[in-house]
Amino acid sequence: MTRHVFDDDDIRGIVDSLEHPAMATRGAFVVAVNDVWLDERGFKREAIEGKPIDTFLATEERERLMQRTLLPDAEVSFEAPLRTIARMADGRILPVRVYTSRFHAKEPPDYRVTLVLAESAAGDLSLGRELLALSADLIGASSQEQIRERTRAAFVRAGFRTEFVADTSDPDVQRAIASKKPAFIGARSAAPEAVLVPLSNNEVVRVSGSGLTAQDSYALGFFAKLVSTALLDVQASEAARRKLSDTQLLLQLARTTSETLDLGVVMNVTADSLVQLLDVSSCFILLHDEQANVLRGGASSIARREHVNDIEISLTDETSIAAAAARERKPIVIPDTAADPRARRAPLVQRFGETALAAFPIVSRGRLEGVVLLDETRGPRAFTAEWVEIATAMVAQVGLSIANARLYESLRKSYDEVAATRAEMVKRERLAGLGELAAIVAHEVRNPLGVIYNATHSLKRLIHGSADGTTLVNIVREECERLNQIVGDLLDFARPRQLSMQPEDVTRVLGEVVEAIGTAPNVRFEVMIDDDLPMLVIDRRLMRQALINVALNGVQSMPRGGALRLRASIEREAGELVMEIADEGSGIPDADLPRIFEPFYTTKATGAGLGLAVVKRIIEDHGGKVFVQSSNAGTTFSLRLKLASS
Repeated sequence: MTRHVFDDDDIRGIVDSLEHPAMATRGAFVVAVNDVWLDERGFKREAIEGKPIDTFLATEERERLMQRTLLPDAEVSFEAPLRTIARMADGRILPVRVYTSRFHAKEPPDYRVTLVLAESAAGDLSLGRELLALSADLIGASSQEQIRERTRAAFVRAGFRTEFVADTSDPDVQRAIASKKPAFIGARSAAPEAVLVPLSNNEVVRVSGSGLTAQDSYALGFFAKLVSTALLDVQASEAARRKLSDTQLLLQLARTTSETLDLGVVMNVTADSLVQLLDVSSCFILLHDEQANVLRGGASSIARREHVNDIEISLTDETSIAAAAARERKPIVIPDTAADPRARRAPLVQRFGETALAAFPIVSRGRLEGVVLLDETRGPRAFTAEWVEIATAMVAQVGLSIANARLYESLRKSYDEVAATRAEMVKRERLAGLGELAAIVAHEVRNPLGVIYNATHSLKRLIHGSADGTTLVNIVREECERLNQIVGDLLDFARPRQLSMQPEDVTRVLGEVVEAIGTAPNVRFEVMIDDDLPMLVIDRRLMRQALINVALNGVQSMPRGGALRLRASIEREAGELVMEIADEGSGIPDADLPRIFEPFYTTKATGAGLGLAVVKRIIEDHGGKVFVQSSNAGTTFSLRLKLASS
């Protein structure tokens, strides 16, 4: 154990704490004396402190005392007290016993603390001597248990046994506490059986041993004061450390929750932090839904995270502890759920086997944000006032973090809505402009295109019999048809649509798609449709067009043939109907994949690049989404539409 080093203030404190005449010296000079010593001897403090020791020693004993105990290099003997005589201020002498203990200084010489007792009050003070040494040991004690261990050791050295009594219901223990003095058990005139020594914190120490006598009262009184003071000092130090620790925990929680404004992240991190900081089994954060007047699971510590989404508690639920905390807006602490009738009926107690729980309302700026529910499953737990205080402070910090995150989330949603509205307006404006352009193109292109196409009939009759001429005329006719198709695609894409929504049979629609495509060389159609498909509310004509566009792309990607698979199924969890069209073509290059739905983007030698753009627009007009996956083994388009009942 590291040796404790003392200074003048430490030594003065020890001397002043003693209830019997005591003094401290260093070398040949007096460092301190207590008031009891001054009152007994009749000296003034200024005549003693700082003066040489021999100024108040009896002449007859001066040389012997200086040699034995008071010189810097003298060894202190604990075998027996030193009998001598003391000189009073008025010249009288008094037979005394002297008990001396060494206290290490930073530099030599060391301090000596001397207890001086008149012969009539001294008795056998081996216990007093050990307690004097104990006063030095207790200065370095850092915990209550350490104080108790060092106390037991001091009594063992003096030949006694000690026990810190936990049960205060015994009448003798109560008598000692009430009297605030050592209470002897057994005959005081003879050797007592034991003595009960009360401390200032209402603890009682039982001291027993064959050498115990009534004359040990003074030493036990000193012991009570000494240990009580040490315990109170350590308790104050522990309280200060707890306050510091609590402050650090709050700062840690504040840093953790301020690192992000994402509500989900804030709550999950907070729940895990509260479990760690408050030493509980798990934590639930329930958010208040004002419109529905319910508490819904928002987050939980990692052990219960899979259960949090299905928690919903009405604020009017009389069996719920969380609802009660929300209604009353104050913490509710239940140390033992088995002993609390209301807690036994609580839904989460029955579900998770909670043995103790504490519910704290989350209130921010006067608004109820939710409830933090902390539970214990390891057994009943006595939640201390300090624990409730720090938990309340932490929940207040959580409330601010959740309120800020909710505000940020609301603001982000508003910005997203504004951005979506702006994008929709831009899209409509572009389509309106494209529609005007398409109308002009249709009028200015289709009219002369029709004249050219009709003229090819006359040309064919005029050049009858000319193979080269017929070939050229046929090329012109094909290009006219291609231009007409491009104009038609442009009109389809740009023309504003009013959806004609009706319940339709998906099986029938897919059958029409296969029929419309007709037969393609070496291409086989595989249609797989789940039996329990519901009727789907769609615009049948437009949906058929979208499916045909995707299917034609698939056929065109397989010039050597292959399988074109059409599948329709239900994804119950997502509440969606999924229509997939998969081909066995060479796939779409990775560089082209992000752009395939852009208008006028195409990698084909023919076509305007509007087919898939039309598909995307039709599906989005139906409130759905289009996804594509492609590899060198083929491409799969997934058209996902929300079911009407979801």
